[in-house]
Amino acid sequence: MKKGAGRRGRGAGVRRWFSCALRPALCALLAACASAPPPPPPQFANVPSSVLDVMCARLHDEGIARETTVDVVRTSRPLVTRQSLQALAEAAFYQGRPDPRAVEAAYAANATPLPLGRNESCAWHAVEPAARRSRDTMTLELSAPFVAPIGKGSPGVLARLALGNESATWYWIPLANRNGTWLATRTLPLATHE
Repeated sequence: MKKGAGRRGRGAGVRRWFSCALRPALCALLAACASAPPPPPPQFANVPSSVLDVMCARLHDEGIARETTVDVVRTSRPLVTRQSLQALAEAAFYQGRPDPRAVEAAYAANATPLPLGRNESCAWHAVEPAARRSRDTMTLELSAPFVAPIGKGSPGVLARLALGNESATWYWIPLANRNGTWLATRTLPLATHE
């Protein structure tokens, strides 16, 4: 018997034992994770005020002074449409098919208007949804928070910024849960055409 041959033999046996014992356990764990139902979507009582903070910063980055009055609709608007979800998928470079249950949940989340969180970061002027729009004033509309039906399904808010209800620019504002508080993180422009 050659020197070291016994060691290789014992090592092969240990590897074979780990392979036989751990492979089924690993497969069972992966199957359990893959078949677990998705977590329930978060429930929101209002649109988080941090969404307005992020939009204020975005407007400031685009050269609009903080003192510029912007009309903001005081309740969420039904902005989740086939076109807005398609624009969201394109912005995320998502190539798959959206989950139909998540699409229905996104529509349902936007069926009931939610109040906006209080915020003083910009010169927001709260207006009613049916109020007449001035031709020379920007108006910001926000959707209710919903889980995006693409990819990993992170929650967020759609924003529509328009001047005189024309030439709208759309944004996706992702939300992150930090110790039980939902915070807006950034804005992502969308290529939505009306």
